[in-house]
Amino acid sequence: MEYVRHYHVGIDLPWQDVFQTQDKEDLHSYCDANNIAVEWLDDKLLRTVSRAQGAVRQPISAERIFFNQAHLFHASSLGKENMEALMELFGADRLPRHARFGDGSEIGDDELTLVNDAFRAHTHTFTWQAGDVLWVDNLQYAHGRKSFKGPRSVFASLMEPSHPVQTEGAA
Repeated sequence: MEYVRHYHVGIDLPWQDVFQTQDKEDLHSYCDANNIAVEWLDDKLLRTVSRAQGAVRQPISAERIFFNQAHLFHASSLGKENMEALMELFGADRLPRHARFGDGSEIGDDELTLVNDAFRAHTHTFTWQAGDVLWVDNLQYAHGRKSFKGPRSVFASLMEPSHPVQTEGAA
């Protein structure tokens, strides 16, 4: 999958927050080390392009698992009206966030519909109770949350990934 970001001033997170630096040289060093293409379109507008797997093999079972966020990163995830407004404001080639296939071609509506329908069909919801703990295997389960009202405290911890994870479709 290919993930494209444009860091417009005042839209989404600024690149300084995302990369945790104010220094453009540090930004470039990080991106070079992590295979993220960097392009300054003007003095303030940064474009990054990164490629990642579309699927991985689960380290124990070797099962092939859909493992990407293209359906969330794709401009259409914001809804048709919002996507059209962003396209009108920034142009299709400068959307704040967008996802494409690894070869740079667009992901079609049919493919996105299949993925989103599969997520909906396999969604599990529950009502949290005080003291609940949820442990999620990030390879086996996608995770998210629905809108809510009221206070909450969430503490999250990421564990070391198992290595090697066999990736598929990175290009």
